[in-house]
Amino acid sequence: MPSEPATQDSTSASRDLLVGLLTQLPERPASVLDRALDATGTCLARHGLARTSMTDIAREMGVARSTLYRQFSSVEQAAWALLARESYRFFDAFGEVVAGGGGPEAVVDLAAQFVRFASTHPVMARLLHDEPDFVGRVVSFHFAELVDYAAAVVTPVVATAMETGMISRRDPARLAQWMGRVVAICILAPPEDELEDLFREMLLPLLH
Repeated sequence: MPSEPATQDSTSASRDLLVGLLTQLPERPASVLDRALDATGTCLARHGLARTSMTDIAREMGVARSTLYRQFSSVEQAAWALLARESYRFFDAFGEVVAGGGGPEAVVDLAAQFVRFASTHPVMARLLHDEPDFVGRVVSFHFAELVDYAAAVVTPVVATAMETGMISRRDPARLAQWMGRVVAICILAPPEDELEDLFREMLLPLLH
């Protein structure tokens, strides 16, 4: 059985995760990994990224460490796969909204739902509230790159929404960039107003 790797400090663990994020999103994790990913999410929310070990995740799953190592080689790999799963679920929801032929209101509601989901997700909440150094480094050095990456992923879906008449025609990349920044800021600094009401007032004129 592989030996347990030494737990990385917060800076190193965070850097490794960001390097992967800024390279490309991994492929969609297979459903057979859901149990391990659920356990990873529980442990990350409980201990944080730097203090979670493969032993913690295996214990949460109720399996031997060797079983977990057959699925993931490190906590960082498991955390990255968890992020990929959650991201693909949102992209799927966005695609379903476009395929369903809803209007601008549906896009606005989905954006609000994503902000609420991201800001209350146990892992994200742990990072935002208990690991301010990590969040500070992301905002200071990687915020633009992260938004650019997410915008590039959703730009084709935005373009499809325009082509089908779901939202007004304009530069899809610029719209994805602008909405990505609005959503990211709302996650980091949630507004006091009801999200749906705020987004309808600010975004609907742009989308109609």
